[in-house]
Amino acid sequence: MRALSRPRAAAARRPKIVVLTNFGLPEYRREAEAFGVEAFLDKSRDYFRLPSLLTDFARDRTEAHH
Repeated sequence: MRALSRPRAAAARRPKIVVLTNFGLPEYRREAEAFGVEAFLDKSRDYFRLPSLLTDFARDRTEAHH
């Protein structure tokens, strides 16, 4: 998580960060969200959300460049 706290380029160019984990405990989610991740997915119950999440990220990026 320390790598997430490093200064980043402008927000528009900042990479999207998704945590996909087997450790979906609330304390891990809170810590990840405190570092500003875009999504925190528990593999055992949220894995199906990943494709649509990535599609949304791609659409948002395309719209930002037009």
